[in-house]
Amino acid sequence: MTQSMTGYGKSEVTINDSTVVIEIKSLNSKHLDVSVKMPAVYKHEELAVRKLLAKKLFRGKVEVCVFVDLTKSSSEHIINSSVIKNYYKQILELNKDLNISKNHNVVSTLMRLPNAIIKNTQSLDEKSWSNIYLGVEKALDNLILFRSKEGKELEKDILKRLNNISNYLEKTPDLANKKINVLKEKIKEKLLNLDGLYDKSRFEQELLYYLEKQDINEEVVRLKAHVKYFKETLSIKGPKGKKLAFISQEIGREINTIGSKVGEVNIQKTVVEMKNELEKIKEQLLNIA
Repeated sequence: MTQSMTGYGKSEVTINDSTVVIEIKSLNSKHLDVSVKMPAVYKHEELAVRKLLAKKLFRGKVEVCVFVDLTKSSSEHIINSSVIKNYYKQILELNKDLNISKNHNVVSTLMRLPNAIIKNTQSLDEKSWSNIYLGVEKALDNLILFRSKEGKELEKDILKRLNNISNYLEKTPDLANKKINVLKEKIKEKLLNLDGLYDKSRFEQELLYYLEKQDINEEVVRLKAHVKYFKETLSIKGPKGKKLAFISQEIGREINTIGSKVGEVNIQKTVVEMKNELEKIKEQLLNIA
């Protein structure tokens, strides 16, 4: 199964009078890069969330958001009594040290100080966290489903372009042989004009060397093997994007060699078409996990 690296998954878990919403988004990345956003009071569980993701994801820039959506029956903010008491204690000490009379508006002042009023983020017990982990797994499964659907479309497009390369490749040996035959005929004509005034043995060696340089059979065989290996790798389960990228480099190397060996116009056109298809494949590979 081929997976794209871009995707989105979401789930919701109801705990007491609150709804915990889990969202997971992923984008392209060479490695697995996970960031977790959750209320500070829950940060101690971040490592466990990361481990859950690492079990099923291998590549991609992944962002996990866990937030609590309080119901209307719950107060969204509460007074942080311990902080206010500490502020008040310090004010009393300051009044005593500076001999300042008490201010009756001290309460309204205290309420405006940092962290005097906080969001009503409830602490969660072990059972509640177990439910949240299930929610993370569900959001992760939804993300993988999304990535798999997109991956299927990517795979379909890549296979189409690989088949195009194979079709172009089938034409190259015949075109190359025609080119060689034309060269042979031209050489024969020139030899007839020389009236035998040349070293036949040396000439045959030079001709053989020249024709070998024009021969692309080895490159064609290797290119076919690379295309076959690419298709086999594409069909396996698990991460494959990096491996496919390496194979595509080998495909490109053989195409370039064919183009540099044979300067025949029609072969050059075929090489350009194969390069064009390969570039589109490489673009798609950037998004495969």
